[in-house]
Amino acid sequence: MEPSSRRNLRGLIPAVSVLSGAALLALASSPVGATSSKEAQAGTSPVGSWRFVVSQQAGRGQPALLTFGADGTVVVSDPPVSSDQGGITYNSAGHGVWQASGSDGFAFTFEELESTAQGGTASDLTVDATGTLDPSGTSMSGQFVVTVQGPDGTVYAQLPGTFTGDAIQVEPMPSPDALMNPAGSPVPGQSQAAG
Repeated sequence: MEPSSRRNLRGLIPAVSVLSGAALLALASSPVGATSSKEAQAGTSPVGSWRFVVSQQAGRGQPALLTFGADGTVVVSDPPVSSDQGGITYNSAGHGVWQASGSDGFAFTFEELESTAQGGTASDLTVDATGTLDPSGTSMSGQFVVTVQGPDGTVYAQLPGTFTGDAIQVEPMPSPDALMNPAGSPVPGQSQAAG
């Protein structure tokens, strides 16, 4: 492998971790058109949006967001920029498909593109994953393999990892009167109760 390819590979490893987690989340979806919110809540379908952590053997967990569609599609959002000793790479969103496997399992595959700071293609990533939903349908876990390929199709690496995910739930909006800015003082323009 030539030096620039090795540098690009080092820059891809953090992104690969995030991408792999996203792929695993995609697998949690049910067959096309066959899922509903009730099924997801019953632990039989991952359809919906998920917050997850992707981990590889020697790396720390990285966050990612994933949405499983009822039509069998999956979309993954990783941090858009990765940086390490090999330089900076820019990551596309992940796009792929998922399918149900058994009563609480799923499999998915998605692809992402990584570009160099100069705009050239650094690598193509393919994530293949399997996972299971917990009985409540609000968390999932699984494993994945990320295949890193160069623009010419040369496989640079196949990297295994694991993921965990939590369903994103609707949360009540805070009362506008209770909003605080990061410094702990009331948000300007908001009414405050006389004290």
